[in-house]
Amino acid sequence: MTDISNRIADSIEKQLWRNTTATGGTEYNSQCFDGVLALVTSGNGATQVAYTAATSSNGLTVFSTYYENIPANVLHRNDLVMFCSYSDYRGLVASMRNSSYINLFAFDDARAAQGQEWSVMLPGTNVRVIPTQGLDGQSAVVVGPASYFMVGMNATENGGIEIKGMYDPYEDIVKIFALMVYGLGVFSVDSFVLAKN
Repeated sequence: MTDISNRIADSIEKQLWRNTTATGGTEYNSQCFDGVLALVTSGNGATQVAYTAATSSNGLTVFSTYYENIPANVLHRNDLVMFCSYSDYRGLVASMRNSSYINLFAFDDARAAQGQEWSVMLPGTNVRVIPTQGLDGQSAVVVGPASYFMVGMNATENGGIEIKGMYDPYEDIVKIFALMVYGLGVFSVDSFVLAKN
């Protein structure tokens, strides 16, 4: 069951970032709600800057550019986050390790190695960098206050999430049916930075 719940969580995470209400039969066109990438756009008021893939040689420079574009009205907040792909996160961490100006106290404790705390503070700032698989392959970074994201769930007849499973002896597989109702909102999009080309 742990594997099944992890797969469901992975799917939800990707939908929260990539979903659109556009028509069509693709995986992330559910026509139910818009995800973060559909809501945080320059057309909705976000500050858009050019996306650059982070590597071991440019990671700190790239993420510092995103930091420099955070709107002044939220720069003082203690919940600023930069959401990025795992490849950009690894590029930033490698760049920090390669820099002679950064001490390794900026890195989190041993829990990060166990996958419990995948994040790091951008040195000299109040911004936490957090990787998400929702941005893997999207060539995008989203920066803003964490508390401005709102995820909601509606109750179903069984309290919010309904999961059914059955073994199909003819195909020799276990079939899982999961039903849940959830959506996403982003408050004050003009307080965000979107790095995307």
